[in-house]
Amino acid sequence: MKVSDFIFQYTSFNPQDGLCRVRVFIAQKNKVYALLTDIGSHNPSSSVTNSVETIIRELIEKGLVPDFTNFIEHYRHSSFNLAEFDLVTLDNRFTPTWSSIKRNNVLEMLECDEAELQSSIKSNRRLITEVERKRYKMDPAMNFPFNRSSKLITRIEDINKGKLSK
Repeated sequence: MKVSDFIFQYTSFNPQDGLCRVRVFIAQKNKVYALLTDIGSHNPSSSVTNSVETIIRELIEKGLVPDFTNFIEHYRHSSFNLAEFDLVTLDNRFTPTWSSIKRNNVLEMLECDEAELQSSIKSNRRLITEVERKRYKMDPAMNFPFNRSSKLITRIEDINKGKLSK
């Protein structure tokens, strides 16, 4: 049973923080699973794979998941049959190990249907709004197609002011 679905902002080794989708499930025998989904071009920083140990550590430290949570990394593709799932485990030094798992096994573990795994943030207004709000908070100019430094803009203005008319 899914108990939570949110966009998580994590610290990245890049200058910009990263974003991923986190869905938390509670299955039989009170097993807790967190499905960490890479959100592709909506993520302004390093991928889930490159930051998985940081994501897991921060989710636990912030109390968003218990420390006994099982983590599954998920990459969506246009065809659901091509989606990739990996069970991620960390050793005592927080070094990750990935074990590929099949879609059917994920469905059994999470006790959910395929529609849940197929859902994208693009089809969920709340999640896409959350992504855009977090991206704007990180950098208000992030979504502008042409980011020019203030020095460049000042220089262009100086050049335009100094132009002579014919």
